[in-house]
Amino acid sequence: MPVITKTDEVQLDAIEKAIVANAQSAAGKKPVEVKSKERLDAHGLEWGRMVYDADIEDIKIRYENYFMTLKGKGSAQFVFYTTSHQYSIASLQIDKAFRNIELEQ
Repeated sequence: MPVITKTDEVQLDAIEKAIVANAQSAAGKKPVEVKSKERLDAHGLEWGRMVYDADIEDIKIRYENYFMTLKGKGSAQFVFYTTSHQYSIASLQIDKAFRNIELEQ
C-alpha cells in the first residue's frame, strides 16, 4: 500500500482532482472511470474515499484511495490497488487495512 504525504493542507476536493489527473497521466491519457466517491468519518477525521479504474499498459487496475488532511500537519493519501476482476476479494482486505491505520494526531 503506497502512502503519499504532503506537508501542505490540501482540501479533499482538490485531492480528488489530483488523483484523477495523475491516474489519467499514468494511463497514457486514457479515461479513468470513477466507480464511487464519498466522505466518511474514521480515525477521528473526515476522509475522502474514491474507487476508480484505470487501464495501465492494457491491464485494468482498480484503485481504492483514502485521503485526508491533518490540521497543521499536511495531507496524506493511502492507495490500494488490484486488478479489477480480483477487487471483490481484495476489497475485504482493503477495508481491514484501512480500519487498522494508526495516525499520530
